[in-house]
Amino acid sequence: FSLNALLLLVLLWRRMGGFLGVTDLSALLRMVLAAVVSGAGAFGLRAASEALFIGDTPFSRVMDVAPPFFAAVLLYAAACRALRIEELGHYWRILDRRSAG
Repeated sequence: FSLNALLLLVLLWRRMGGFLGVTDLSALLRMVLAAVVSGAGAFGLRAASEALFIGDTPFSRVMDVAPPFFAAVLLYAAACRALRIEELGHYWRILDRRSAG
């Protein structure tokens, strides 16, 4: 099943000249790598926060979810910046303009 989906994706990629605004296959692979880094960091932080905040209170539940979520967002952004994923350049420019003015 996975092989079939991969082959169809490659055929679609060639026919359309890109997919979801991404025209370079290496960019897609770098995005997947950034997502893996982000997910691994969030998973590790969630395990640590779960050990620190024991209990079934609303606070412990928030602390189980919020820090890993924000860490995942920051890790993804840092990994995208480090891997030079150009497709996110539009968002970087928006953030740069907001921080400058």
